[in-house]
Amino acid sequence: MTNQPDFDVFLAHNSQNKPQVKAIATKLKRRGLKVWLDEEQIAPGRAFQDVIQQAISNVKSAAIFIGTEGLGKWQILELRSLISRLVEADIP
Repeated sequence: MTNQPDFDVFLAHNSQNKPQVKAIATKLKRRGLKVWLDEEQIAPGRAFQDVIQQAISNVKSAAIFIGTEGLGKWQILELRSLISRLVEADIP
């Protein structure tokens, strides 16, 4: 069994910037990348923070979007988890 991440890139974003992030996700997919986008990966009724924490440990990279609305409250938590994972895994 391999220990390869399931996704190429995790898209961390403020929900107010969702339309722009979805457009970028579409372009990344067209280039063959497997993208983790919350609305595609979190089933309705699931505890989304648990799903996000699990996803963060299973991605190769992250794209962090900071729009005119700044960071969202959940995005800040995602960033903390991402940074922690990068440090633990010695990923630059």
